[in-house]
Amino acid sequence: MKYGIDALQYATLRAKLSAPLKRDAHADSDCRYHVRSLYFDAFKNTALFEKLAGVRHRKKYRIRVYNFDASYVKPERKTKLGQYINKECTTLSRDDIERIMVGSISFLAGSKNPFLRQFYTYCRCELLRPVVIVDYYCEAYPPSNQ
Repeated sequence: MKYGIDALQYATLRAKLSAPLKRDAHADSDCRYHVRSLYFDAFKNTALFEKLAGVRHRKKYRIRVYNFDASYVKPERKTKLGQYINKECTTLSRDDIERIMVGSISFLAGSKNPFLRQFYTYCRCELLRPVVIVDYYCEAYPPSNQ
């Protein structure tokens, strides 16, 4: 679940969480990491409208990079079924990611990776294209057993 909080609530919550919990291994010195996502959608913006309408079973594709590290860029599929969420991802070279971003995806059709073949098929059938970039900082505290 995601909830909006104001600055005072954030400061209070952060102080309470940061004492007993360890910092995420991917975080910077301020306990945050940067996330940039390039989201794909169909020509009718199906993914956007399904999210806004609260459709309980949906999926979306994105390309994600963490902490501005161009060597670690990955295509992902997030599937939501009611309250359950599944995320699948793989890695590709920067050159391959750039080809996808400009719509040159035919090379994915022959991939040995099932995720990439599914992405290719979905792009062709649903006419997916990159539509929006979302940037944010995340502050995460992993479970103590990790």
